Amino acid sequence: RKCNCDCVFSPYFSYEQASSHFAAVHKVFGASNVSKHLLHLPLHQRSAAAITISYEALSRMRDPVYGCVAHIFALQQQVMTLQEEIEFLGTQMANFSYTTQSRSQQNNMPEILNQMTMDTTGFVDESLLNNDYGRNCLEGFFTNTEEMLVNNPWLQNMDNYYYAPQH
Repeated sequence: RKCNCDCVFSPYFSYEQASSHFAAVHKVFGASNVSKHLLHLPLHQRSAAAITISYEALSRMRDPVYGCVAHIFALQQQVMTLQEEIEFLGTQMANFSYTTQSRSQQNNMPEILNQMTMDTTGFVDESLLNNDYGRNCLEGFFTNTEEMLVNNPWLQNMDNYYYAPQH
């Protein structure tokens, strides 16, 4: 059926949408109820209200029990998955930062090792200290990981992420 020129729905539902959108609105809420609701709103809010009512009606037609709440739950699940991914990537970034700092300090490591005067005779096989593995093992003793993590700009903003209000 085509709207009259003074129909409250004509500005918000095109003729192409009448079969699906308006039919859902009419079936779920009733045309009279929606008409009264739209007429009580200021003109500048009616378009948004018609879109919202139409969306809710179409959602109720697809899922009579949950309506658009099912979509909201799906979006919340997606947000939680993305937050977990952000946390995982943050950990990887911190590890990458640690690895990068360790590699830059590796260039300074021979100088530090040469300054050490400890006699390791009988305690350590000297050949172990002269390869990359030995250098990497000792490297951890000279890296100040607490200072690196405290000054990491990404990790300084994590409080905003963890303590943000959950909706």
